[in-house]
Amino acid sequence: MMDRLPLEILNNICASLPHSDLKNLRLVSQALQPSAEFTVFHTVYLRYNLRSFDRLRDISNHPRLSKYVKFIDYDFLSFDLNLINTYSPETSFYDWLYEWAGRGLGLPERKRERLLRRFSATRLGEFHISYTKWIVGQKRLSKQRRARWYLDNFLARFPNFSGFRFSLRKHVPSTTTGAPKLENLDVVAQEILAGPDSKFGPLWCSGHLNFGDFFDSACQAGFAPKLRQVYMSDQTLGFWNSQAVSSNCYDEVLPSMETLSLDFPFCPNESHETFHLGAMVTRCPNLRTLHISLGDMPNYSSPNTFWHVVHLSDIFTDTKQHLKHLTTLSLEALVTTQPELQSLLKRHAPSLRSLTLSKIEFRDRDRPDECHGSFLSLVQFMNTSMTLEQAQFNEAFSNHWNEFWKVRPSSTKYKCPNYPNCFKIQIERFAVRKVPCPFSRVGDDNKRGVNPWKFDEDNCWYPLE
Repeated sequence: MMDRLPLEILNNICASLPHSDLKNLRLVSQALQPSAEFTVFHTVYLRYNLRSFDRLRDISNHPRLSKYVKFIDYDFLSFDLNLINTYSPETSFYDWLYEWAGRGLGLPERKRERLLRRFSATRLGEFHISYTKWIVGQKRLSKQRRARWYLDNFLARFPNFSGFRFSLRKHVPSTTTGAPKLENLDVVAQEILAGPDSKFGPLWCSGHLNFGDFFDSACQAGFAPKLRQVYMSDQTLGFWNSQAVSSNCYDEVLPSMETLSLDFPFCPNESHETFHLGAMVTRCPNLRTLHISLGDMPNYSSPNTFWHVVHLSDIFTDTKQHLKHLTTLSLEALVTTQPELQSLLKRHAPSLRSLTLSKIEFRDRDRPDECHGSFLSLVQFMNTSMTLEQAQFNEAFSNHWNEFWKVRPSSTKYKCPNYPNCFKIQIERFAVRKVPCPFSRVGDDNKRGVNPWKFDEDNCWYPLE
C-alpha cells in the first residue's frame, strides 16, 4: 500500500514526524526509507565538536545519504577556550564534579546542584569519563585549523548542497522552579552533563570556523552558482569584512541566491568595512528575500559617533540596482534619507510584498543638521505607490528634526488601551491599504522640534519629547 503512494505524499508524511521517529522509521520501513532519509539528512546540524565533524565526514562518504544533504546549520558556540586549555585529562572525579559538572547549561548554582543530586555516583562517573573525552576532542579540533580541513575535504562530496546557516546558539532561561530533566537538555549535555556557555558570546580560537571559512569552502568546491540560502548572525561587520578582504570568493557572482540574511551585532563601523557587504548584495541578482541588520544604533552623545554607523547607500551602492524577484525585504539599524529609501522601495514595488523596517534614521552624511524626510510621509508613499501584503515597523524611527518615534510590539504586554486597534497596527495596515489613514498633517515639516502630525497616541507608538 505505502509503496504505491507518490513520493511527494510520502515526503509530506515524513516532514510532519519528529526527528527521533524518522531515524527509527528509515530502519524499519523500506517503503518510507527514502522519504525518511530525505527529511533526516536534508539538513546537517554541525556543532563545534569532533564528533559532529566526524559525522559530517561519514555522511559525505556515504554514496546515498550524501545526495540528500542540501543545507548545513552550524552553531559556532564553543567551550570556553581557557577551559579547553587548562582542563587536564588527569582531572579527578571530585574536582570535575565541583568545578565542571553542570556548567555551561545556563543554570543558577542551586539548579545545578539539584541536577547533580539526581544521579548516582556511578552515573556521574560515566559523565566524567565522557566529559574528559569530549574536551580531548575539542583540543584536537582546535589544532591546525582542523575544522576547516574537514570542510575543505568533505563539503564537495555533497552534490546537492545549496546553503548554510552560521549562528550562535543562545541559552533559553529555564522556566521551571527545579532543575531540568536530562532528556530536555541538548544531545551534548545528555552525554557529558555540561555545555558551552553562550553568556561569553562568540569564543574564537585559531582552529575555530567563521563565516568566511564556510563561504570560501563552498565557493572553492564549486557551489557558488548553486548557493540558494545563506544565513549569518553574531559576527561583527568588521571581522566579517576582514575575512572577505583576504578571500577571492567574495567576488563570485551568486546567480541562484534566493535568501540572504546577514544579522550583525552592533559595533561601531568604519565606512570601508561595508565594501564587501555591498558587493555581495550586488552579486546576488535573483534575490527573493533580503535581511540586513546592524544590531543597534550608537548613542549620539558623542558628535563623532554618527560616522560609525552604516548607511543604506553603503549596502545598495548602485542607485539603479533592481532585484527583480525581491519579495521580502528587512532592514534594521541603518541611516538613510527618505528620498533614498523611497527610491529603493519604488524600484522594487512591482515585486515587493513584505517589508520590515526597524531602527531607521533619516540623516545625511554631508548635511546631518537638516531635515531629511518624514517616516509617516514614507508610510503614505507605501499606501499610494506599493502593493504590500505585509508591513512591520519596529523599535524606533527618527529624522533628528521633528519626528522621534518609539515603537513597541503591539500586544497586551504593554497594556495598550487601544489594543488590538492600536496606532502601530493601524499604521501597518494603512501601509498595505487595509484601513484609512490614521494620522493627518497639522504642521510644517521645516519647524524643528515640532511634530507635524496629528494622531491618537498610545503605548505602542508614540513620539519621544
